[in-house]
Amino acid sequence: ASSQEELEAVKVQLGEAEAQAASSGGVAAELRAEVLELREQAAGHMEAAQRASAELEGVTADRDEVLRDLEKTEHECEAAREELENETQAFRAELEGYEARGAELEEALEEEQRMAMEAAAQHQRELEARDKDHAAALSALVTRTSACEKRAEAAVV
Repeated sequence: ASSQEELEAVKVQLGEAEAQAASSGGVAAELRAEVLELREQAAGHMEAAQRASAELEGVTADRDEVLRDLEKTEHECEAAREELENETQAFRAELEGYEARGAELEEALEEEQRMAMEAAAQHQRELEARDKDHAAALSALVTRTSACEKRAEAAVV
């Protein structure tokens, strides 16, 4: 009977062990399923992280290109500003030269006008003097002509 009891006890223990094993197998299967699901989620997160990283690299490359373009534009603007300043200074110097030349020409014109006025006044005086001389000569000629006419009349009579 004791073997029988022992056998029954072993059977019960075996049943419990089988139930426990079945139960443990179910937990292990659940754990394996959770691990697989977590691995799938992790893989999805890794893919999303890789896409985000690639997108970030693209955005960073775009930003770097824009910064290079901006720096190039700044250098071009600075060069254009310097060129404009140089041209402005050259224009101002040229303008000052023209203004100085204009002042010189204006002075020369005023001197020429003064000299022309003096020459015209001198010429006027000379003409007036010649007119007086001509008037005196004409008067003398009229007087001589008149005297000649009187002598001619006297000679005819």
